[in-house]
Amino acid sequence: KQWYQRRVAITAGGNDWSKERQFRSLQTKLDEDQKMPVIRNGESQEVFTKDIVVGDILQLGYGDILPADGIYITGNDLSIDESTLTGETDHIKKSLTRDPMLLSGTSVMEGTCKMVVTAVGPNSQAGIIVSLIEGEEGEDFTEDDGEGVPVANGNKPKAVKPSNKKEKSTDCDS
Repeated sequence: KQWYQRRVAITAGGNDWSKERQFRSLQTKLDEDQKMPVIRNGESQEVFTKDIVVGDILQLGYGDILPADGIYITGNDLSIDESTLTGETDHIKKSLTRDPMLLSGTSVMEGTCKMVVTAVGPNSQAGIIVSLIEGEEGEDFTEDDGEGVPVANGNKPKAVKPSNKKEKSTDCDS
């Protein structure tokens, strides 16, 4: 039983490490000095991805990685790869009437669109996930409590263990 628990723990740890690397890589790509076409104050211009703000209208096409969260406003045959966020490998069709939310860190696989930006940086989906991952780095997990239960920062999680003994009821039903 212990070898199975250890194997599960190692596998889970490996998966978490892999996902963390993917998100760090994604954040690096988003933070790089790439320019994107946007419509800001009614004028079309190119801005660095780090300078995109809520309210900008992004013009997206094949191969673009979304640097912000937004809502689809117009486009043509848009298909998005959301596997970086969901793990789902199927591409998701987007339109005004069919799942119009576009999330940062996802990729345009087909078509084109314009989207209005609703969240950027740490407030975007990719930013929230990265901050959660970075927030967990401070926890020190060990498996040395003698029962194979992970211990975080020296604190064993409290759990109710089922008992085979029948306990006397303390209720006053008589």
